[in-house]
Amino acid sequence: MTTVTLKSPKQLPSAMGRLSKAVEREIVRGLRKAGRFGVTQAVRTGLTTRPRPHARGTYLRSWKMLPVKSGAVISNTSEHAEFVERGRRPGKRPPLKPIIEWIESKGGPQAIAPGYARMGRAGLRALAYVIARNIGRRGVAGRWVLKRSMPLIDAEAKRQIRAAIKRAMQKQ
Repeated sequence: MTTVTLKSPKQLPSAMGRLSKAVEREIVRGLRKAGRFGVTQAVRTGLTTRPRPHARGTYLRSWKMLPVKSGAVISNTSEHAEFVERGRRPGKRPPLKPIIEWIESKGGPQAIAPGYARMGRAGLRALAYVIARNIGRRGVAGRWVLKRSMPLIDAEAKRQIRAAIKRAMQKQ
């Protein structure tokens, strides 16, 4: 408990203002700590997700904590983050270029479907088309990495806020 000594009742508003600013400053600091924890937690959750969202590692490397005036924002800056998180409904097939890049990062058609390897570059494109067509027909299930991380991030933010208030009160 913090004790504030006042010489007159007129000092109360300024004393409360100073205390309020100190608490706010400490809470923002605590929320930024929770944001850094959140990035780590999202990456950990991504690493334990099956199937793991890790073709080239872009998704896991793209988790960021952005400091803002009121604390922090956790986001994933990769182009395909929304599709990893929420999945994709059946419907229109996705573009071939990212699928071709994914196939090449896995070692080419011979590593995924050896029958297409004999066809050379045309086989690569044919395999990418088959994969895109199946994604368009079936969709892709979401991995819900951030959603599954949020209970732990929320608990950490609450812990940090409690600690921030305690720190601010001790400084006064």
